Amino acid sequence: PRCAEESASARLCRERVSGLTAVDTSQYMSPTQGASACPAKQSHVVGFIFHGYSQLFYGRYRCLRRRPRKRIGASGNEQYTPICCYDTSTDTLVVGGIHGSFVNHQNIYNIKPLIEARIACCDAGTCEKFYDLHPQASQEGYGSITASVLGDPHLRTFDGISYTFNGFGEYRLFAADHPNTNSRIVVQVRTTPLPSSRATVITAGAVGIYDLETSELVTTVFVRAKPAGFSIIVDGSRNVTADIFQRDANDVEGFEANDFMGFSYSTEHAFTVSFANAMSVSFKYRTLSGVPSLAISPALPPSEFIQNPTGLLGVFNGDSSDDFVSRNGDVLSADATEEVLFHEFGQTWQILPEESLFVYHPGMGTSDYAHPEHIPVFTSSLSISPEVRAACGENTECLFDAAATNNIEAGLDTLATGEVLQRERAVAANVPP
Repeated sequence: PRCAEESASARLCRERVSGLTAVDTSQYMSPTQGASACPAKQSHVVGFIFHGYSQLFYGRYRCLRRRPRKRIGASGNEQYTPICCYDTSTDTLVVGGIHGSFVNHQNIYNIKPLIEARIACCDAGTCEKFYDLHPQASQEGYGSITASVLGDPHLRTFDGISYTFNGFGEYRLFAADHPNTNSRIVVQVRTTPLPSSRATVITAGAVGIYDLETSELVTTVFVRAKPAGFSIIVDGSRNVTADIFQRDANDVEGFEANDFMGFSYSTEHAFTVSFANAMSVSFKYRTLSGVPSLAISPALPPSEFIQNPTGLLGVFNGDSSDDFVSRNGDVLSADATEEVLFHEFGQTWQILPEESLFVYHPGMGTSDYAHPEHIPVFTSSLSISPEVRAACGENTECLFDAAATNNIEAGLDTLATGEVLQRERAVAANVPP
């Protein structure tokens, strides 16, 4: 019998793939470590992670090239990076088939020929000829695990335990190593009492990224809650507040502060700082009993890629029973009382002067914000009125804040902020909220 004549699509597929170089993701990062991972929805795209890289619209589809993860202080950045393709009519990631996402060489910037090759091969019924060279990308490995702190401060650890800690001073919220990118992240917070109360709120936060091999500080961001809103300082002296918020909130690219850090925002009271090692920290501005304050939510890769986690947000290892580890290594029970957690866990994480990432006024330092004599109000000593219980229901954070401040609105604000953070945790994990 006569051989079937090659179709136009098959011929175009053959011509297109003949010039492609096969991807070998094993050379640097495996797909399970996030090398081929994309956000589940286009609306989850974080500006800095996609900043400055090519994108292509065709029909209702949009494909974006993700920034390679940067290996701090060393050569050999991520060799491959995904092209994440979305159906804009449904806001969803496309995996497989004629419009599917795929892995690309990180130094190939023009993605149009790749898109054309994928379409041609799938039109010919031979998608595998393209995907054999450029493996499918999916959301597996992208989802971040988040923790949070808000209100008078109520904390939720990375492993999911919630507790209240009303220390007065500067504390290590979280620190961890990320060997894949040769980096260490440190997050610190500063707390201040509310008027006529022993309850405290977070009034400032700081994040530092270190070179894991040399312990050199690579970049920092300091965030303070002021009456007029945020004050955001990069690397100790550069005020970038106006640079961030003068941009369109829908701008995918956001504001790139340096090679390691970028910002995106959703409202004038909420922004996210993302780092080139695939970690990020979100800040929300709020006023509690007239005091400007912050809610903070760090997001990290899955626990199997994190080492040496410490601080108030717990030991991030998937096991909530050992979250409360003091600075000297003592492990407290997950059922420890608020009083025990305050004295034997939380207070041990007051930062030392040489650890501080904060920006101070001249002549001031860590010791000016340390108040070891402070004894907070504990939940066990609060009297919950019927009015407070009617407003808050069984939400313990709302009940605490309303009772501790004698202000139901303060409790309801904490309740609302907590609901927002819960939705964002679902988004970060790439699951429906």
